[in-house]
Amino acid sequence: MNLGDIFGHNPEYSFVGILLAAFILVTVFVCLIVFWYVPKFKKKAKGFNVGKQLSKLDKNKFKVIRKMYFENIRNRRFAENIIIGNNGVFVVKAQFELGKISKNEKGKFVVEKNGAIRVLGDYEQDNKKVFDKMVKVYNRFSVVKFYSVVVFPNSCEINYTPEEGFFGKLKDVVGYIEKQTGYKMNDEMRDDLYYSLCKEDEKNRR
Repeated sequence: MNLGDIFGHNPEYSFVGILLAAFILVTVFVCLIVFWYVPKFKKKAKGFNVGKQLSKLDKNKFKVIRKMYFENIRNRRFAENIIIGNNGVFVVKAQFELGKISKNEKGKFVVEKNGAIRVLGDYEQDNKKVFDKMVKVYNRFSVVKFYSVVVFPNSCEINYTPEEGFFGKLKDVVGYIEKQTGYKMNDEMRDDLYYSLCKEDEKNRR
């Protein structure tokens, strides 16, 4: 018996071929579901729910955009959370890292867990790139105060204090956003910026 027999050249085995193909398709589908949802369940189980924290912000003072696309959705270039308030624009980058978070002698972010050290991405630089894209989308952003926000689970240990922005635990992020008073713009401008980004996001999702 060869593969040609199994997949239909021999009527005797055509049903077996259909069953085998169906099994392969179901297996691939299950693997995709596990790959997509298990990390979400893990984060939820650990209490690392960024959206829930950001929903505590006063909706009259802050506008929240979740997963904002700056390029066509096929290119997968997006920001996880953008908050526009009367104090400025906050780009939130959430990272699920457990252990001791710090910077090494080369200026790279690292995490130490169980004696092993792993180099992380440059999250603050990633946020800066997002803000630069926003300025290109709508030049009025160039006069708005920008805040970089990088948050980690409450159980990790943070040993780094940035000169600007926020780099710390999820439990502190809402308080940080609410307390910033370095810039002030009126409600009309805040809403105008929000709707301009929503329009750009809608275009890039097509």
